[in-house]
Amino acid sequence: MKSDIQSWIRVARRIGKHILNQSDMDSTVKVWRKTYKSSEKVMKDLNDPHFFAQKAVLREEISKRYTWEDFIVWRQQRNRNRRLQLLRYAAVVLIIMASIPVIWFLVDKPVGFPVVVQSGMEAGGKKAFLTLDNGNEIFLDKQLLLKEEDGTVIRNTQIGEVSYQDEGGIPLDSVTRYNTLFIPRGGEYQITLADGTKVWMNSDSKLIFPVRFPGNKREVILEGEAYFEVAHDTTRPFCVKACGIDIRATGTAFNVMAYSDEPECKVTLVEGGVNIEKNEFLISQLTPRMQFCIDLKTQEYKTTEVDLRVSTAWKDGIFFFEQESFRSIIAKLSRWYDITIVCNTPDLYDYRFSGEIRKYENALKVLDMLKLTNEITYSLQADHSIIVFKIND
Repeated sequence: MKSDIQSWIRVARRIGKHILNQSDMDSTVKVWRKTYKSSEKVMKDLNDPHFFAQKAVLREEISKRYTWEDFIVWRQQRNRNRRLQLLRYAAVVLIIMASIPVIWFLVDKPVGFPVVVQSGMEAGGKKAFLTLDNGNEIFLDKQLLLKEEDGTVIRNTQIGEVSYQDEGGIPLDSVTRYNTLFIPRGGEYQITLADGTKVWMNSDSKLIFPVRFPGNKREVILEGEAYFEVAHDTTRPFCVKACGIDIRATGTAFNVMAYSDEPECKVTLVEGGVNIEKNEFLISQLTPRMQFCIDLKTQEYKTTEVDLRVSTAWKDGIFFFEQESFRSIIAKLSRWYDITIVCNTPDLYDYRFSGEIRKYENALKVLDMLKLTNEITYSLQADHSIIVFKIND
């Protein structure tokens, strides 16, 4: 194993010398090119400045965030015969990049190659619209202090948080006043309700909630995705209505994914306990690390134990995929980056990937990480839509 690695290092160094000095190819490199089919692709890539410009972004990300083991996970080989060949190809490229950093220096210089700056691919950020009971809509882009007629104080900060504080002293009206928080595509936001419950809202989501919770009932309506940390109150259960079910808790943490364009609605419990009801009948009771999943078409449901990171990492700024279908990944990327992604072949939607990357990276960085699997590639269109292609065997 050691001698094998050393031989690859020798090859990498001599290829680097050949490229940088424009010298004749020595016998070691010639033998390598005749022996390995992948050599032609390696040489083509290494002589293409655009290849290095693209990989420079990935190199920075990998060095900051990933070990070699993480890199292998991202490659997602499926036990095919080509696995060793692809790993050797990756090893050669990475070794060359590490051995001759002057290449990176040269790529950064204006040597006459066209530079394409991709705009419109930036990550989402803190953006939300608050609709008051009287119909007034407020774009939450600055500090804000409002006082409702019932005495509730609404505060918005510049760090993406809006809070409701019941200052008391004013009796509840006979009519409950509702506000709506809408998070557009490419947005996220956090809200603290009047009872102290904290809610993290994901992109393309809407929460309808009372300004003050009346009587012994705490009830909100969700469309989209949100993570709840419910303020403990055994006398007033907290209920989230979403996709035809009621999720009831007294003090707990859970995630609800209830997009109307998704095939399933999912409730994932982090701590505490929740009851799932449908048409006022109890259909499931969750304990921590359990997930309730209901098919929105057939209404069939199941409960399974899951890795919590898959459902909750988004609120901590991470995309975490665990054998996730490409269809699901595309949906998440499309909402967060507010872009359109399509596949040129239907079966590609069913490909599955595992991995982790910060969601505040540029969209193309995320797609480039997926490209490391050697399963897909993509093309950026003039309208900023993205077409994903399957790499043929």
